[in-house]
Amino acid sequence: MPTDRRRKTGPPRTEAATNSRKAPKPHQMDAITAQLHMRDVLVHAGTGSGKTMIAAGPHAHRSSEGKVTLMISPLIALHDEQVATFRDEFKLNAVAVNSSSGGCKPEVLQSIVDGEHQIVLISPEMALSRRFIRTVLRSTEFGRRVLSVVVDEAHVVSHWGASFRKKYGTLGMIRAFLPRGTPVVALSATLPARIRSDVLGKLQFSKDYVNVDIGNDRPNVSLVVRAMQHPLNTYADLDFMFDGVREAVDIKLSFVYADNIATGVEIIDHMEEILPPHLRGLGLIRPYNAALGKEYRREAMRQFREGTIRVLVCTAAAGMGCNVPNIERVVQWKLPGSVSIFVQPPRVPSLLDLTRPGTIQAGKRQSAIKRGVLNKDVQSALDKWRTGIVERDYPGGLYASSIILRDETVALLSSVGTISSLTHLKTVLSGQWLWVDEYGEDLYHCLADLDIPPMQPLPKKTRASKHPRPETEVATEAGTRARRRVDVDAVTGQAAITAQTSISSSRGDPAGRRGRGRGRGRGRGREQTVEEIRAEFSRQEDPRLSALFTRQSRKRLQR
Repeated sequence: MPTDRRRKTGPPRTEAATNSRKAPKPHQMDAITAQLHMRDVLVHAGTGSGKTMIAAGPHAHRSSEGKVTLMISPLIALHDEQVATFRDEFKLNAVAVNSSSGGCKPEVLQSIVDGEHQIVLISPEMALSRRFIRTVLRSTEFGRRVLSVVVDEAHVVSHWGASFRKKYGTLGMIRAFLPRGTPVVALSATLPARIRSDVLGKLQFSKDYVNVDIGNDRPNVSLVVRAMQHPLNTYADLDFMFDGVREAVDIKLSFVYADNIATGVEIIDHMEEILPPHLRGLGLIRPYNAALGKEYRREAMRQFREGTIRVLVCTAAAGMGCNVPNIERVVQWKLPGSVSIFVQPPRVPSLLDLTRPGTIQAGKRQSAIKRGVLNKDVQSALDKWRTGIVERDYPGGLYASSIILRDETVALLSSVGTISSLTHLKTVLSGQWLWVDEYGEDLYHCLADLDIPPMQPLPKKTRASKHPRPETEVATEAGTRARRRVDVDAVTGQAAITAQTSISSSRGDPAGRRGRGRGRGRGRGREQTVEEIRAEFSRQEDPRLSALFTRQSRKRLQR
């Protein structure tokens, strides 16, 4: 069988060695030997377990002289760092081919074909580009030199291959351009069963591949899940990271992973606000993402390792694979898109203390700023001022003027009337403006130059305007009142007609005269009793009329 032939013709395992200062570990030796035997290798090992040596190790063997390893890595931000690692630690000549380094330059591609570099670090997009395929992969000379293809962070073949980096899902086609039997090595710290099966299929692994699985169980790592206790847009659930902080060294070296760059910016703003005043603006908390420049990322990572920067807020793509041995805490803000990205088994209960919610500190109570009618002239002047600041201090930046002064702050300053001093301005802003130390005096002079009238109070609201009643309720009550008036008027009219009829019919009648006399006597001396009214109207034909007048008479007597 071909597998047996390759195994017999491969070099003995004991001859493999590396130029690293440390001797290879057993799992590293298994992966190195498998490459020399031209067999595919799947390596599942935790972060920091020495997966870089697996790519460098085969080059220490005499049969690998002049050979080239093609290492495909999604971490463009770390390519230069990996190049330095291969050069300084393993004494291997490496080169990075990605969009940040100029892409597929003709001279770089020719140097790869000529075998000037033992390790070629390349992004998946560049590896499958037409120029790289035509110049390098289809080259007969390169085909004789290629030793293996190493796919770093192989789990993203499944995670990203179907979304924003589709080239990663088609890496298996690279085998079509290389000599038959060229080994492929897949490295990952996160390979659950479903992801493992997907990776093996997309990279077209042979059935006799070597499986090196030491797991990602690390006794110094614990996974903690905390329920959100505050609204998400306040980011107050991250306050535990700064509980008890008095100096910069009290802040534990931490990664904070955010879903996107915009969320990361908001997290940084919140963290700066809860820092002690003397630590704000010192650059202790920094962003780290692919949108930032290459030089910035390199310098930020250097300062983070040295401890100058204490917290890096990054995206998953930028922070993946970062080698920071002394990091103390990693925070994932909200549940990630794939749980397997963030899986580490909890082992040490004492590490839970690093993520316990911080002590809730009562904030200082401050009197509310009284606001009046918004002054349009002041609002317009403040808008011009912040636009001028951006144009003056950030001429090449693509920033909106609201980065200097938010619209809400402009509305506040436009509705409080005259600002008498810089202290008064700071009181009005009450710590909500981060630029107060840098631009506070400039803003005060802008307001002082304006002829701002005293604050015009807001018009008072009536009880009805404060608590408007539902239209249906008002309409129902109005209809009820109207019906009540109609009923009473109708009854009164009927009563008048009935009374007139009774009087006119009683003329000339002794009983009628007696009734008129009693009626005149009652009118002059006293009011009718309920019984008398009931008796008088009981003679009427309509019983409802009698009942209505009985109720009304009882109410009059009660009053």
